[in-house]
Amino acid sequence: MDYHSIVFREFTHESFRRIERYRQEEAERIASERLQRQTIREDDSDEYRSMNKSSKYEPIGPKRMPNKELAVGETLPRILQNKFPAELIGKPIEEIDWYYRTEYAFMVINRNKTIFRFSSTPACFIFSPFNCFRRLAIRILTHSLFSTFVMITILTNCVFMTLKNVPETNEYVFTIIYTLEALTKCVARGFILQPHTFLRDPWNWLDFIVITLAYITFFVNLGKVSVLRTFRVLRALKTVAVVPGLKTIVDALIQSLICLRDVTVLSSFILSIFALVGLQLYMGVLRQKCVPTYESFFNSSNFSSVGFNMSYKLYEEEIKNEIHWYREDEVFVLCGNASGSRKCPPGYVCWKNRGNNPDYGYTSFDSYGWAMLSCFRLMTQDFWENLYQQVLTSAGRYHFFYFVAVIFFGSFYLVNLILAIVSMSYQEQQKKVQAENEERERRKIENELEEQNEEARKASELHALLHTDNEQYIENALCFENPNRKTSYSSLSIEYEQNQKKNELKHKRLLEASPSMFQFENSSLVFSNPTISDTTTIPFFDETQANSTNEDRKSQRTRAFSYLSERPQYDNDSTVTLYQAKSHIKYAPITEVFSARDSEQASIRSKIILMIGFLIILTIYLLSCKFAIECVMKLIALNFKYFTIPWNVFDFIIVIASVLGQALGEIMAQFVVNPTLLRVVRVARVGRILRLVKGAKGIRTLLFALAVPLPALFNIGLLLFLVMFIYSIFGMSFFSYGRKSAGITDLFNFETFPNSMIVLFQMCTTAGWSGVYQALTNDQPPDCNPTLKTPSHKGDCGDTAIATPFLVSYVIITSLVVVNMYIAVILENFSQAQEDVQQGLTDDDHDMYYEKWQRFDPLGSQFIRYDQLSDFVDDLESPLRIPKPNYLVLIRMNLPICENDRMHCVDILDGLTKYFLGTLDTDVTSNENDASNEIKNDRPNDYHPISTTIQRQRELYLSRLVLQRFRNNAERRQNQRKHEDSAFEIIEII
Repeated sequence: MDYHSIVFREFTHESFRRIERYRQEEAERIASERLQRQTIREDDSDEYRSMNKSSKYEPIGPKRMPNKELAVGETLPRILQNKFPAELIGKPIEEIDWYYRTEYAFMVINRNKTIFRFSSTPACFIFSPFNCFRRLAIRILTHSLFSTFVMITILTNCVFMTLKNVPETNEYVFTIIYTLEALTKCVARGFILQPHTFLRDPWNWLDFIVITLAYITFFVNLGKVSVLRTFRVLRALKTVAVVPGLKTIVDALIQSLICLRDVTVLSSFILSIFALVGLQLYMGVLRQKCVPTYESFFNSSNFSSVGFNMSYKLYEEEIKNEIHWYREDEVFVLCGNASGSRKCPPGYVCWKNRGNNPDYGYTSFDSYGWAMLSCFRLMTQDFWENLYQQVLTSAGRYHFFYFVAVIFFGSFYLVNLILAIVSMSYQEQQKKVQAENEERERRKIENELEEQNEEARKASELHALLHTDNEQYIENALCFENPNRKTSYSSLSIEYEQNQKKNELKHKRLLEASPSMFQFENSSLVFSNPTISDTTTIPFFDETQANSTNEDRKSQRTRAFSYLSERPQYDNDSTVTLYQAKSHIKYAPITEVFSARDSEQASIRSKIILMIGFLIILTIYLLSCKFAIECVMKLIALNFKYFTIPWNVFDFIIVIASVLGQALGEIMAQFVVNPTLLRVVRVARVGRILRLVKGAKGIRTLLFALAVPLPALFNIGLLLFLVMFIYSIFGMSFFSYGRKSAGITDLFNFETFPNSMIVLFQMCTTAGWSGVYQALTNDQPPDCNPTLKTPSHKGDCGDTAIATPFLVSYVIITSLVVVNMYIAVILENFSQAQEDVQQGLTDDDHDMYYEKWQRFDPLGSQFIRYDQLSDFVDDLESPLRIPKPNYLVLIRMNLPICENDRMHCVDILDGLTKYFLGTLDTDVTSNENDASNEIKNDRPNDYHPISTTIQRQRELYLSRLVLQRFRNNAERRQNQRKHEDSAFEIIEII
């Protein structure tokens, strides 16, 4: 799009007439296109019938698309920001996107140069674009503080929703704020009929529903429907639009849910088949109980008064009472009559349809719904072994094939299929985002080039205007306007790419120029430093009196301690405090102070412990000093380039933590920060050993694959927290007064927000959700009391109708979708890391290069002799190694040769890298010449290239050629002289 022709004009009545004219022109264009299509149809009807009917009214030519740079929410392009008048900020202006020129719309640009688009029709049939109230509403809506205030209000409301017993006035206040926000948007945008109005934005649907439900619950008493106000927590989803990375994750989640439609249908179909099979096989099986036989019941002493004429019908009536059923540990025993099932003990027989199903009726196959829930439980593998054992106990061991099929197809196949779909959706979304970023970067480069061209044009015009000679001015103007001499965008683009390659080459050499061969690789000294506090505890054991009957005293049998502390303020003296917690001593601790050096009463054990503690502390100080010296030396040698290497930043943080932990330990101990925490940070330095272990390359690749996606993983974690927050508020509204049983305890419950988050975090791994569901569906007496007065109107009973969609939807969203996105992100980055290892050089290869370099350059001069080059390259490891004979390859690299036949390490590494990547024949001479001065600044002071390997080979060839010619000439002249001498001798003889 040509941004130079764009003119910013305030939206006026003339703008309305201009829109009408555009609409009329567009209608005429469409009519002419239809007429043209009709003519083609009449001329060649057979060919036209073969055309797609859907293209009947499509316009001829390419379809216009809106400019993505001018979309709602985007920032005004940089080239237009300089042209935008400051007096039009926050005011309606005419549409600058050609795509919307025929629509009744106008734009507004705020101070942050963010684009807003509104309908130019009267809002709510009352407020025209020129109405003062609508202009005020637009000014408020487009201000950056308005969105900030709304977001803070939403977060504050979420905080209040996590609290219990909050005054009702708070809800009124937040509802009024949300209402004013909605009214402001309606006045500024309109309601629904036209594009760019209030309800045309899907995010506003959520606001409208929340506000409507709030007023319904305020003015209409609907009993338990009053919990609908809980849906206001869905406004927390608006935070998604604030975090760009989170928006990408949500888009991937929505896209994965769309792609999961077929998987959902397939999963429902498979689970339905298994549910129907289970319904036919196990209906009533889990209600089989062991009841006394007729004979044992008749012979029981409890019924001896009944008489010998007790009928079988009376026996059946009496046997329905559960007090006669067989129990073990107060639990009714499941039984079966099939082969391989559990048999009843003697005197009992297994009967069907006795009592309720196990687990408060939750484990059941008696209906299609319960059978589907049991299959879903097997699919998620949550405490599925209990259901597995119960069914095999009552139906027989041969029914394990049913569970093999359900676990294989449901858990292994369907769950992994969901994982694959989520992974593919995330990868597609990432590719889409990457393409958009590349397109945005391309447009940014084009805009910068256009700005440069514009500045060059203005400078040329100014120079021409200031020129005193009119003829010279005309000549300059003609020269500037000459199209043959005008700089094209393509040439500027090529120049920009060359500069970019030059900067990348510079950056690469800056990183590679860091003298890695001078690094202190503490392979033998890097280990986990044990932390020795100022107080060392030495255990002493003492037997309590054998005749002690006090349980508390018996529990103190081995509770005897001795505290040994080294005090640096005493000169070579150590204070040992003995605390003996004997049960028969009721006095204060006995403290005995003695000298570790002079006292002969000090035990050998105490001396050994003192010596070990002193050596450990001394070792800690020595290692800390060594690491600090290493850090200082690298800082002096590398300057600010030290922080461009991630391992150096890691070491710097460790050194700072060590110094603070040792130097400021006494001071920090008086505050909240415990110095022990800083000492523990030093343990992380053990990770440096991975740099030295060549066999740990795979581990380092894994660590790289885990470290790169940390921002994406953080966004997924934030999304998971948002989902858990919403469900926790719902859980507090519906299940906060349920009776504690099964998976609901004093800690795991929905009474408070922290406890709700604990329960939901457990269930997001599909662990324990069946126990929570068992407690939330406990809705029948005597397991609960529905008459108990609670705000839930159901006493302390649960609600199966609400608990089922609540927990099933949560498990599907969190465990099967969101948590699988973690795996998808890690797998994608791991595959990318593997591709990088396979396709290019890694840090391990560069470390290997400099390790080998140290053998040929022990003094660290960064140079080796030219005659050592062949041996050095042959001594390297794959993939940089070039085995002998490598003479011709090294010549082909055209490596620079400095004075005294020396070669720099970075020049050789550049040549080997180009040879590995196959870019030796790439013409980068212009880039090398442009960057030569900058490269020289990054080399040592004695870096003065005077030749190259190709030039040296040419010199050697020429020297050999000259020498050969000289020898040939000498031999020729020598032979000629000999011939002349022989001729003279013959003449003399004659």
